[in-house]
Amino acid sequence: MRVLTLALGLRFAITFLLVVVSRIALADWTIAGAQFLCDQKHQVFQLIPSDQNSWDVGTVNGRPGFKRLKTGDSNLICRVGAYSVQAKMFVWSPGGNNCEAAGGVRIKSIRVNGVELFPQITEFNQDCNSGPPLQKIEVHAEAQGVSLKKCFVTRPGRVEAPKEECNSTAIHVALHPERQKTNIPERRP
Repeated sequence: MRVLTLALGLRFAITFLLVVVSRIALADWTIAGAQFLCDQKHQVFQLIPSDQNSWDVGTVNGRPGFKRLKTGDSNLICRVGAYSVQAKMFVWSPGGNNCEAAGGVRIKSIRVNGVELFPQITEFNQDCNSGPPLQKIEVHAEAQGVSLKKCFVTRPGRVEAPKEECNSTAIHVALHPERQKTNIPERRP
């Protein structure tokens, strides 16, 4: 009887451990996404990552004032000072292999008063390209146009913390998009 009790107890313990270990292995997942901020007061449009993962199920690492992009196409219009920012992005769900397994974000276009800031489709928050991934975009209103700030994250090694490297570009943008296209000078009263 004692051997039978010991065998059943051992069987239960092994089954319990197998279930717990298998749950841990299945729970390790991440879904790539993005969130944006349209802040008229501070005259800025921002796009930053918003990943969901198995460590914080049910929560999104959102910042105050930011809104998470939904899966599929997003067409955003944002006033940044005297300028109109139009952003077209696509968020895909997890699936496929390699880079597409965790989902992702593709910037189709970001325009300010008709001036294209991203002439090519650009991957956002993706670590699959040959260079460091684009992790933050900011468009700030300036006196003669906008400044475009792009930040990339480099991961030199598994032990070291990721490093953010940013660059900013001043872009002249007319206040009236129709004058931008025809090179008609602006009239001032």
